[in-house]
Amino acid sequence: MSSESIILIRNLRKVYRVGEVDVEALRGVDLDVPKGEFLSIIGPSGSGKSTLFNIIGGLTPPTSGQVRVGQEDLATLTDAGRTRLRKRTVGFVFQKFNLLPNLTARDNIDLARFLGGRAAKNGPDPEFENVLKLLGIANRLDHRPNALSGGEQQRVAVARAIVNHPSILLADEPTGNLDSVNSAAVLDILKDLNKRLGQTVLMITHNPEAAAYADRTIHMRDGRIDA
Repeated sequence: MSSESIILIRNLRKVYRVGEVDVEALRGVDLDVPKGEFLSIIGPSGSGKSTLFNIIGGLTPPTSGQVRVGQEDLATLTDAGRTRLRKRTVGFVFQKFNLLPNLTARDNIDLARFLGGRAAKNGPDPEFENVLKLLGIANRLDHRPNALSGGEQQRVAVARAIVNHPSILLADEPTGNLDSVNSAAVLDILKDLNKRLGQTVLMITHNPEAAAYADRTIHMRDGRIDA
C-alpha cells in the first residue's frame, strides 16, 4: 500500500435543505485514504456514510471543505466534471446490484465500458478477462440477471464497476442482500482485487465481520468520524 493519498478530505460539510430546516449530514469530516488501501466505514443509519460516498463518487457536491479524489478538486468540478469522475476514476458497487434486467451480464458490463469510453472496438482487454476468471463468472456472461444467483449478480456488478479500471472502488453494503456463503465470496473477491491489482477499495458496511476484511476501519456517527 502506497503512502500517497488518493483521497484527501478536510473539514468536509454537507447541508441539505429539508423544507425550512437545514440538516447537517456531514459536520467537518477529515479523512486521508492512501492509494491501494482497503478501508471499511461502519456506523448506524444516518451517520453520514452514504453522503460521504456520494460526495467522493461525484454524485453530489460538498457544501464546503476540501475534497480531492485522485488529481481532482471536487469543490471546483462542474456537473460534467463529476460525470467524468464517475466514468474514469470511481466505480460503484451497490447493495441491490442495480443490473439492467433485460440485458445479459455481458451486456451490462459492456454498457458500462461503452459509457466509460472503452467500447469493445478498442480491442480485447486481457487484464479484464483475467478479472472475469477471478470473479468466477466467465461462463455466466450470457445469462440475464434473473437467471443468476444473488452472489453471481453481485460478482457481475463488481465486474461492471471495475471494467473501466477506476482508481477507486466504492462498495455500499455490497453483501447486504447476500447469505453468509456468498457474502464471504464477494468479500474475498474485493480483498483479492485490492491485493492483487492494487485497487483502492472503500466499503460501507453494518457488519463487523465484513469490516474485518479491510486494512483499516473507521466509525462514523452524527456526521463525524469518531476518534
